[in-house]
Amino acid sequence: LHCEAKNKRGREAELRAAMEQYRMELQCGAAITAANRFTVSSYAEHFHQLRINAMGSRLSYKREATEISHIKALFGEAKLADLTTMSIKNIYAKSQEDESLSQNGLYKINVKLSQILDEAVADGLITKNPCKSISIPRPKGKERRSLSTEEAKLLYSKLHKSELSAKTVGTLLLLDSGMRRGEMLGLLWKNVDLDRKTAHIIYQYAADKELRSPKSSAGNRTIHLSSQMTETLKQWKTEQRAHLDSIVVWQTGNTPIVSNEYGSFLDPNNYGRWFRQWCVDNGFGEYEGKEEKYIDSQGRRRTRKRNYRGLTPHMLRHTQATLLLAENTDLKTVQSRLGHFDSSLTLGVYSHAVISRDEEAANTIGNLVSN
Repeated sequence: LHCEAKNKRGREAELRAAMEQYRMELQCGAAITAANRFTVSSYAEHFHQLRINAMGSRLSYKREATEISHIKALFGEAKLADLTTMSIKNIYAKSQEDESLSQNGLYKINVKLSQILDEAVADGLITKNPCKSISIPRPKGKERRSLSTEEAKLLYSKLHKSELSAKTVGTLLLLDSGMRRGEMLGLLWKNVDLDRKTAHIIYQYAADKELRSPKSSAGNRTIHLSSQMTETLKQWKTEQRAHLDSIVVWQTGNTPIVSNEYGSFLDPNNYGRWFRQWCVDNGFGEYEGKEEKYIDSQGRRRTRKRNYRGLTPHMLRHTQATLLLAENTDLKTVQSRLGHFDSSLTLGVYSHAVISRDEEAANTIGNLVSN
């Protein structure tokens, strides 16, 4: 009886194992069938559509749409189930041969495709992500330029000699605080304490023209403003209020500091055009291309200048960090002012300034011990 019971348990175990194997084969077959229904293009489009409410901004969603369009162009009607590491590498190699994508573009496409294929694995359509074995080096970014101390002083002087306006005040804010352009354009009067000389950055108004949270959680921060910047803001608040009163618009805590003439948010593109022209007029930039006539979306005749070279709003952010580090401000403070999530990012971006400080430190210790 004991042997019979033992054999029965053994047969039951074998039966359960066989049933589990059969179930897995059915599931695998269903996954293969589903994967065969999807092309890389159709699944990439499906992936993108599901993320419409998950991404932080419409601008990010539009950027992803561009990456998805490149993936669709590269992979065409290739089946999701047929993708292999080798087939992906061959497609990438072909794109480099015909120069349809830059190295930076290819890097971004591979990152996005890998993200899409991770989702396909999670959906049970494929068993592994063939992109995981493909490594495309991230291209070295452009050298970050900043103003020297003398150039920053000259810029500050010329801004103060210009007519006081929302745009000049905004540019002074960039130089004084290291804010991003979108953070400056999203700064409301209620976010600034002129008595304590602080600005609480909780919004940004970027190219997508939506008021939303800063780039990262670390972007939500309170920073101090210089006494000079605070006095300029007090003067501007009075002048802005007088102008708005004249057109029967009330200045409130929700009024943007850098506003348009009607007290609403200033279009980032309008600020950019003004900034470039101001820089050209004041010796901080130049246009290398010819003027171009065109008609805008509202039928108005316009003149556009091409190939601007010179100071950009983001360079003022770099200037802030570089000058502070050069003056021996500690890395953690610079990180906090810039709103970087990790000090390693600050260290990586501004390593040239940190290296300069390290050289000074070496000379200091050398002088101390040798004397």
